[in-house]
Amino acid sequence: MKNFWGILFVELMFASQVFAQHSVQGTVVDKANNERMDMVSVRLVKVQQTDTVLVAGALTDEKGFFILQKVQDNRYTLIFNYLGYKEKSLPIVVDGKAVNVGTVALTASVTEL
Repeated sequence: MKNFWGILFVELMFASQVFAQHSVQGTVVDKANNERMDMVSVRLVKVQQTDTVLVAGALTDEKGFFILQKVQDNRYTLIFNYLGYKEKSLPIVVDGKAVNVGTVALTASVTEL
């Protein structure tokens, strides 16, 4: 019986580590004027050998804030897109706790006609 409880305890501890989920959050601003940007596309992707897998996505709110919930521990890339701005990529590691990437500044793209 002692063996049963010991094995159960180990399995539960392993399961909690495997399924640990956290959040990734931050704020997006315009690099030129430091104004917060709403409706910015934020994608969390995981690169697996030759393929990229979308894990989560969100849009920033009117205060430039975003949060991605239920993110498992792993290495990821955050990709920020907004029409008229350069795409920005940010590598992150989720490892046992929530991740706050702070303020991410996007640069306007200049297109000459």
